[in-house]
Amino acid sequence: MNVLFTTPLPVPYQVELFDALAASGEVDVTVLYTWRTHNSRSWDSQKLAHDHSFLSELSLAEAIHLLCGRELVVFSGYHPNQLRRLIAIRAKSGEPWAFWGERPGFMLPNWIGRYYRQAVLPELGSPMTPIWGIGSWAVDAYRHEFGSRRKLINIPYFSNLDIFFDIDRSDAVAPPRRILFSGSLIKRKGVDLLLKAFIAIAPEFPKLELHIIGDGPMLDHLRVMSTPVAERVQFHGFKQWAELPTYYANADVLCAPSRYDGWGLIVPEGLASGLLVVSTNQTGAALDLVDAECGWVVQAGALDPLIDALRAAASTTGPERLARIARGRSLVIGQDVKAGVGRILTAINESVITIT
Repeated sequence: MNVLFTTPLPVPYQVELFDALAASGEVDVTVLYTWRTHNSRSWDSQKLAHDHSFLSELSLAEAIHLLCGRELVVFSGYHPNQLRRLIAIRAKSGEPWAFWGERPGFMLPNWIGRYYRQAVLPELGSPMTPIWGIGSWAVDAYRHEFGSRRKLINIPYFSNLDIFFDIDRSDAVAPPRRILFSGSLIKRKGVDLLLKAFIAIAPEFPKLELHIIGDGPMLDHLRVMSTPVAERVQFHGFKQWAELPTYYANADVLCAPSRYDGWGLIVPEGLASGLLVVSTNQTGAALDLVDAECGWVVQAGALDPLIDALRAAASTTGPERLARIARGRSLVIGQDVKAGVGRILTAINESVITIT
């Protein structure tokens, strides 16, 4: 089967997935990336082992030509305008296409967002168009907007978790010493709340440290905030994809305190690494993967519940800690890129059958 995917950027986890999908031999894959690079991302250029093009470097006619002969086109997102043109052209052709997206409703209130999508992407209103929701949180939101008769498939983000599963946690019985945050230093990611929570529990756990990976506009503010515990907070800056496992291996607790995150890839990475995970009820991956036996999911944007969860995580020792690690790793096996290839192949077949 010949399938075209569109997606914004060749970020590492997407490249891993499309490379693996192409290598499976089960489908002929081409990926149309919107941009080659973007100033919002600092990843190194990726070597792509799958057919690909960049929408920003094509004429409209060349982009339209890429649609020709595809048994399925899977659109991820609907920006910029040129991509919406392609969606409209594909929908008008009557040939199979699907939409792959995170949960709607972050940028705008639900009712405004619904009218906005109806205005800029009316093609998505067709009941024959399958929607691939990135996690069950997204699937539920699309079901609420479009109804239960629509074909809805849960296809989250996947990545190569082998390098995280390889981290040895067999002797992880001592009290946790290091809390890790990895992500953009922006308000939406909740890193300011994490720092406040760490300051609150620091006197109770004099050996506990906070390690922050990432860069962003809040960096200077966070440095000032950390002054009372500056010797116990380390800012490591942005790290490339291949560098991350080392930091996971040296940590004990992963905190993903997002006020909102459509998925949150650090959650499955943290679980696979054998970390105790603290996240929020506005983080898609946490809702799907974190239960009370492996971690803590707290109210997003609320400081006191985050303090309580971090206190509980920092107090977990002995057999309980090992049991939580084992539980988390068992829950996240299905998020590996190998499992992702199988789920996407199934989704491709179901999408084509639904439309035809």
